[in-house]
Amino acid sequence: MFGLFEIDFKKFVLVAIILALPLISINIERRDAGNSKWYQQPFLIIVSPIQEFFTNFAQGVSHTTGYYVNLLGVKRENRELREQVSAYKQQVAQDVELRLEYDRLRKLLDFQQTSPSKLSGSQVVGVDLWSSNEYSS
Repeated sequence: MFGLFEIDFKKFVLVAIILALPLISINIERRDAGNSKWYQQPFLIIVSPIQEFFTNFAQGVSHTTGYYVNLLGVKRENRELREQVSAYKQQVAQDVELRLEYDRLRKLLDFQQTSPSKLSGSQVVGVDLWSSNEYSS
């Protein structure tokens, strides 16, 4: 009528074979044709390359997925290591600044001890801006 139920016999046989081959290959446990029965040998000859293809394909997908998962782990570890390196660089910068401050204070102490007059350390807490000539009008 509308061509909905017309069946092409060649396509039907092709689909049946395509569906049957994986099922047959699952049922055939051994690839060794010498130990198989006489009626299994033709199926082994047909199915063996197909089974090898699917096995290699599955292993390739498995390896690729494994590499991808490992890559994600490496990226996460890389990010964590970069954060640690940044923290260490900041710590080193603080240590360098502390070392410079230590050296400055050591020089001041050495100057104080080698000076002929008696010196004491102090800190400037304020400046009288009005007594200076620069700021008067």
